[in-house]
Amino acid sequence: MKFGLLKYCPPDNNLGDIIQAKGVYSILKKMNVPDKDIVYLDRDCLADYNGNEYIILLVSGAFGYFPGTRLRMLPFPEKIIPIFLGISCIDEKNMAYFENNRYLRDEIIGCRDMQTLDLFRRYGFKAFFTGCVSLCIEEKCCANEYSMNDVVISNGVPQGVLKYMPNSIREKRIIVDQQVNMEEQYITANPLDAQEIFDEKARSLFELYKKSSLVITSKMHCALPCLAMKKPVIFVKDSLDYRFRGYEKLLNPYTRDMFDKIDWNPEVKDVSIIRNMQMKFYIDQIKRVLNKYLDVCTLSEHFENCQPAQEIYFSGWKAGYLSLQEKKDIFLGNKKVDILNYITHKNPRETTLIIWGAGDKGICMLNRYMNVISNYKQTFFVDNNFKNIKSIGFPYFRYEVVSPDIIRNYSRQERLIIVAADSHICGAGKDIAKSLIQDFSLVEGEDFFMLDKINNSVNIPIDDIGMPLNVWNGF
Repeated sequence: MKFGLLKYCPPDNNLGDIIQAKGVYSILKKMNVPDKDIVYLDRDCLADYNGNEYIILLVSGAFGYFPGTRLRMLPFPEKIIPIFLGISCIDEKNMAYFENNRYLRDEIIGCRDMQTLDLFRRYGFKAFFTGCVSLCIEEKCCANEYSMNDVVISNGVPQGVLKYMPNSIREKRIIVDQQVNMEEQYITANPLDAQEIFDEKARSLFELYKKSSLVITSKMHCALPCLAMKKPVIFVKDSLDYRFRGYEKLLNPYTRDMFDKIDWNPEVKDVSIIRNMQMKFYIDQIKRVLNKYLDVCTLSEHFENCQPAQEIYFSGWKAGYLSLQEKKDIFLGNKKVDILNYITHKNPRETTLIIWGAGDKGICMLNRYMNVISNYKQTFFVDNNFKNIKSIGFPYFRYEVVSPDIIRNYSRQERLIIVAADSHICGAGKDIAKSLIQDFSLVEGEDFFMLDKINNSVNIPIDDIGMPLNVWNGF
């Protein structure tokens, strides 16, 4: 069973989304999940997923219905089993989708902010504040050898901070932006290039964070990943909104009225206790859901994805070549009709009859319809086993059994092919019909006919005419 991670694609322009997703990847690596068992699904068109596999999707970040946008995250496809590690979802319009999802009844909803927590609890979900997964980014990715003296300042830091910033920091500062702006026209024309640019900018930005000696930011997905990587962080923002409630102890934020009190030489904050609690909760959740659904999803996939071989030939039970009305017109109207000629539109005197089947049914056909067969210009019996069956018939009236390839020697107008088998719906009859269609490109009912269906064509159920009816056998 595969694990799904959300992929963020242009025109999404927030590199912080990609960076926080590294935390989810770190969780799976902690569980020793190989990369081959991880698939990436575009968050913005998740609702379009129609793959064959059931996927346990690890959901984090901003998620849900966004009015007036192109985003199609909801409803969840049938084969997506979501685990909410830490989401932000504050629009009440989303709740109908969550309430209708069968996988979420009795599941824990991990929330990234207080407003999301309040909304889900109001609707009766078992919601808990589990924080942002970016705290789970692996520390070993960010060893000390990466350190440099540059100070990284993310774009969006209030201008009012600058007048209090020491010159020693100003001189080493690198200003970066977590937003990438690409023209919509370029993205549409070059989707792969746009994605590569987006991903590469996220990688480069993450490398800068890893190598920095100090990070000054107003962005959640800059501050928390850097704290996870044991970087000193100064978090500054004019004011705090709902997204930052609950993170005060981690971020130690400086708002507008506190800029003059900023500690420009902060200590590295130890977030290991929170991080370890998060990691344990996330891993426990994933293991529990995996244990719950692995066997049944694997079983269901087996049956759901077991596509039958393409049905080359099947034309119904007890089918014939005449409609019930045609049968009534011919038989009840006492019309003088040669049924075989009527069905096949062939003149026996100008037609080569090729009968496929030299087994019991072929012998039966020859015995029963000798007079009919003798009317044709010439007759051949063909069989895949022609090397072992040399001939068929009586000492004074025998036919050589030859290879089916003789069919290719005659045009459609010159030949009539009848399959002599017990049934057109199974066994040898069906196999021969499939061969004629696949190997010889013939059409049943035009190029070849099934003996049992020809026989069925002269049968009328008693209850359709209200009286017994005797018709001649066979043709």
